[in-house]
Amino acid sequence: MNGLDTQKISQIISKLRKFIKDQGLTSLYIPSFDLYLSEYVPLEDCPRYFVSGFTGSVAEVLLTIDKNFLFVDGRYHEHAALECDPDIVDVVPCPYGVSNFDALIEKAKIAGGTLGIFSSRTPFNSYKILKSNMKLKLFNETTIDSLFHFPGNSTTGTIKRIPDSISGQSTIEKLDELINGGQACFVSATDSIAWLSNCRGYQFPYMASFKAKALGLSGELHLFIPSKDKVSKELLQVKELHFHLLSDLEKVLAEKLSKVEEIIVDPLSINTQDHRFLKGLLEEEVHEKENFVVKKQSLKNSSEMKHIEESFHKSNQVIFNSLTWLKSRVSKKDKVTEFDFFNKTNRIYKEAGAIGNSFNTIAGSGANSSIIHYKTPSPQKNIEEGELVLLDSGAYYEGGYATDTTRTIISGGEATLEHKKMFTLVLKGFLKAMHAEFPEGTLGKEIDALARGPIKEAGYDYSHGTGHGIGVHVHEGGYSITPTSEVILKEGSHGSIEPGLYFPGVGGVRIENTVFIEAHPDKEKTLRFKNLVWIGMDPKLIDLDLLDSEEKALLKAYEVKCREIGLSFGADKLAL
Repeated sequence: MNGLDTQKISQIISKLRKFIKDQGLTSLYIPSFDLYLSEYVPLEDCPRYFVSGFTGSVAEVLLTIDKNFLFVDGRYHEHAALECDPDIVDVVPCPYGVSNFDALIEKAKIAGGTLGIFSSRTPFNSYKILKSNMKLKLFNETTIDSLFHFPGNSTTGTIKRIPDSISGQSTIEKLDELINGGQACFVSATDSIAWLSNCRGYQFPYMASFKAKALGLSGELHLFIPSKDKVSKELLQVKELHFHLLSDLEKVLAEKLSKVEEIIVDPLSINTQDHRFLKGLLEEEVHEKENFVVKKQSLKNSSEMKHIEESFHKSNQVIFNSLTWLKSRVSKKDKVTEFDFFNKTNRIYKEAGAIGNSFNTIAGSGANSSIIHYKTPSPQKNIEEGELVLLDSGAYYEGGYATDTTRTIISGGEATLEHKKMFTLVLKGFLKAMHAEFPEGTLGKEIDALARGPIKEAGYDYSHGTGHGIGVHVHEGGYSITPTSEVILKEGSHGSIEPGLYFPGVGGVRIENTVFIEAHPDKEKTLRFKNLVWIGMDPKLIDLDLLDSEEKALLKAYEVKCREIGLSFGADKLAL
């Protein structure tokens, strides 16, 4: 979708402010979500985009009579400041540890009065929090459509089943682990639906899932989709899967739930409109369990692990080839822009068999590498010798499980002392976290402290988490490494380790590998990380004087393995 000009944004804001006055509201909560509460919402279906022009994946908006607040976390502070017009958008950069939603609540409480929310695009858990803090007035999907006139987005991907050799477990087996004979479950999160059905559709940007809501009963999964035209013929023959039109959702739920003893919903992923319908239908039989599907899907079975490892083997080669290509072009003094590099990387993924990218490839050079989620690689920005280049990319292959890896290199020539210091501090944190051995029951925040330690000791920090879960989508629950994470790290979960350091105007460094958590082979009740990424570090960015003997030994072992695989830039030859 083409970017909105300020005049168009101003017109929409004026219309919404009239709505606020007509409805007797003081403020209006405008989320980023679609009906499915997706992370990557197409811009043409994203309410927040229409009142801010901000294209990042995560943000919140509170609109009042005289203010238009856009709340963004640390990944987007620099991005939002560059992208939003300060005359019509008040960007609120939330400090690390303060969520966008919490910051929005504080502003809404200051505004007082009645807050309007769109129930079809607000998570039920968010609704509960808002309700406990202020007076609310709810509006349905028909209202939000009439206000925004979404142009609509076509559903192009066909829903297909992945091979049993990849899923490793049938839909019926998964349902048996989630519910008993008298129970049902309503599932809204599209990654959970894709995992539970063993299907993929690629119907959202950068996500392998498909547009659906689901009802799980004993032995059968009912899928509610916008159109049956996008269901493969083979899938219609699968006996445990039953497809219905999304427009028939309430009618079918009323019929199928007439005799159940209990229906389980996740308050974090069901929208308020659906929850209110179920509550009106079943009253006391509706029970909330946070992450009840995610807790199962985040623990990968051996078949999933095998496929994921094979996917990373392909992505490792793609990233190495992309970085090697760039270094070669720069060394030859060829003109190559960020946009060239971005396109080349994506082409190499396709040549390797990728079905699509698992997120928008980040390809920033020079000062742009400090923009944590840099989304707009420039066709005008030439990549020059002596610049930091940050490549963060991932893909989906046959099984529809995401890959995600980041490498930072020097484009060519020699790195500055500042570049080396930045990179080596991040490398120290990366090595400490990657090689941690930790007891069962360890919380994510304990590993975060290891990664962040060397960087903080030097007087710096970074404004994002150190690790997120990865599965059908590039961000999955069940695994979280942040300064505040109370998530217990469990054997079988899959996620990233990615410390960073960013200096606006100078550049940024991030090193990201992806891991499984596995049982330590020699130490009882102890866990460790199994690495999936074998791409060497750029030796020109390593300051050996900043590494202690243990760190040198760990780096040496890693680089030797990268050399054996053929994905080394030569760091194994350093005096480690």
